[in-house]
Amino acid sequence: MSDTPNRTYPHGSIVEPVYTSGPDLNPGFRTKPWWTMLQEHTVKKEFSANDWAINRLQHGASGLLFYVNSDHYLPRILRDIKLSYVNIGLVVEGSGPDVMEALLHHAHDEGNTIDGLEGFINIDPVEIAARTGIWHEEKMYDLGEISRLAPSQFKYMCCNANFFGACGASAATQLGLAAAHLDFYLDAFGEVGYTQYWLALTSGTYLFEEIAKHRGIRLLWARLLEEYELPPTHLELYSETS
Repeated sequence: MSDTPNRTYPHGSIVEPVYTSGPDLNPGFRTKPWWTMLQEHTVKKEFSANDWAINRLQHGASGLLFYVNSDHYLPRILRDIKLSYVNIGLVVEGSGPDVMEALLHHAHDEGNTIDGLEGFINIDPVEIAARTGIWHEEKMYDLGEISRLAPSQFKYMCCNANFFGACGASAATQLGLAAAHLDFYLDAFGEVGYTQYWLALTSGTYLFEEIAKHRGIRLLWARLLEEYELPPTHLELYSETS
């Protein structure tokens, strides 16, 4: 990210980002808007990950996604981060329930209400099988355990359909595979956690195709809920750029 955010246009106007000139500085610490500007980080060293996170929030991020394993110590990673104002995503290698429990304990120790915790925990057995060729049945049991731990507003039924786009699938193929991905979990879990679904898609350079794709998955989600005779509910989308 540039250290000189100001830009001067040929006609003389100076433009400065909202995170340095807006009415509230540090938008990562505001009450969350309807969208989240999320930054990703693979955790290798916990204190370094915390330094990175604080820097990203100071530069305007309103969400943080960490790739972690169940041996990482979350309080070090999340030190000095106000969880009530930041959307937290955790992609977990290892025990998802252990990481979910650690997050809840940390939130409680920091004086945060569990009902104010926003974000997602991502263990997606289908994506792991598609990526590695190995099916881990125990991950389905982990999803059941997380369903008993996760607050109602926290997402845990994660469908990483961005994997298909990263493999070169067309927009239509991505939609078909994403719908099948969602259908698999709805068939397995029914109404359990159906308000806590989260779906990732890739976002390419063809603007109107991407708009149609994102609208299309919402229509497919609504149709799936009708098929399973479930009341309409929001599907949270994560749009990943390269």
